Amino acid sequence: MYLVERSSGNKVMEYRGHQINNHSINCKFNLQDSYVYSGSADGGFYIYDIMKSDPVKVLKVSDKVLSAIDVSEGKVIAGDHDGKLYYWKK
Repeated sequence: MYLVERSSGNKVMEYRGHQINNHSINCKFNLQDSYVYSGSADGGFYIYDIMKSDPVKVLKVSDKVLSAIDVSEGKVIAGDHDGKLYYWKK
């Protein structure tokens, strides 16, 4: 996953650790744009500091692909390929 500067198209940061494995995996910024949240094919929920390549935290959430992520007012909702939803409140 890459963070790209909108005006120039230059790559600013590359985030490593999560797995895609030919799946469509969603990612989102937190409301302050200081963290990036990503699902993973390994069922993990990956949290990245926006300026660091490696995750600051990985939560094992599911045995299935964790593909859907959404953030709203400090709450995070994630969904896996079985349709299960997971909810966190920061």
